[in-house]
Amino acid sequence: MLKQVVFDSGDWASMRELCKNHEQYPVPLLGKTSIGEDIIIEVLSDRIITEVYQENGWVRKNFYYPEECTTEELFQGKWKQSQQPSKKRARGER
Repeated sequence: MLKQVVFDSGDWASMRELCKNHEQYPVPLLGKTSIGEDIIIEVLSDRIITEVYQENGWVRKNFYYPEECTTEELFQGKWKQSQQPSKKRARGER
């Protein structure tokens, strides 16, 4: 059984420790961000990859390289459609 992982994108020392012990996390981890958004965390020997399914509908993917203290951020597109109702004409309306 895997122990709970607390991921802090500003704590480079903790991220280095996670990468050092990446064998303990052979599959991506599922969880929630501090504001309740779904997150997938993949721990590799040289980087940590996160995918956040943001409330605004976008998927944000971050790559953290703890040894270099650098990050990359990508937006992979929308994961959900707008919740706004469509404006359909009533029968006979022009």
